[in-house]
Amino acid sequence: MHPPLDDYPIHHTVCCLLWRSPQQPLEGFTQSLEPALAELLTELDSSSDLQGESAHEVTLNLADGPASPIERARDDGSHVGAVLTLRLPHGIAGDRAAHQTFELARRHVAPHTAHVDGYLLEVAVARDYERDWPTGERSPGLKQISLIYKKPELTSEAFLRHWHLIHTPLALEVHPLWRYLRGVVTKALNEGAPPYDAIVELQFREAEDVTDLTRFYGGDIANMKRIGKDVASFIDLSTINIINTSERVLHCPDQAKEGEA
Repeated sequence: MHPPLDDYPIHHTVCCLLWRSPQQPLEGFTQSLEPALAELLTELDSSSDLQGESAHEVTLNLADGPASPIERARDDGSHVGAVLTLRLPHGIAGDRAAHQTFELARRHVAPHTAHVDGYLLEVAVARDYERDWPTGERSPGLKQISLIYKKPELTSEAFLRHWHLIHTPLALEVHPLWRYLRGVVTKALNEGAPPYDAIVELQFREAEDVTDLTRFYGGDIANMKRIGKDVASFIDLSTINIINTSERVLHCPDQAKEGEA
């Protein structure tokens, strides 16, 4: 993959897909993660080994939103139960930092999951919200996370060109997006991780912005055809996995500093 073709702000994130077995209820899965995540945050704050290379911002996205019509399971029946993202500090994007951060996260959460897959993402912030609620509190609305493979006949360059220069402006025009994080997968961080090309986060201020199709398509259901035709031209729709989640920012140093001021 290559850098973005537009000029949106960029950061790098370690994205961890936490898969839940079909035998484990979501509520039990969520409860089992809570102490593990608390231990992870404590270690991130205190570890001298991670000085200057620890996660800058930690966010948990629980797959507890409205059922998605395009949510896919692995061969063993497990589904994504949560997506954990660890944003790396500015200027830190190398393999060492990414692997170190992923291995630390995996060590804490793996005992509570069926699988953990990690990716280093180059994230373009195509639209951003202004967060004014406390760290740890559930964010308003709903976040839709898409795990994407490009159409197999497209080169990486052609996929990025269409996504960045054609689809992004269309999505921003049509959908009632509150936040749009466009993640290009630059590296899988563990063996056996599904080789996704992109992981995208779409944040909506209200759940109805997704569940009400008229609202989702910008007040005009005719936009469904425009979006559908465009998406089908560069994304492999037979493999896309879309998960509706709730977002909780668990750790944000910038906000913590503001609170101490």
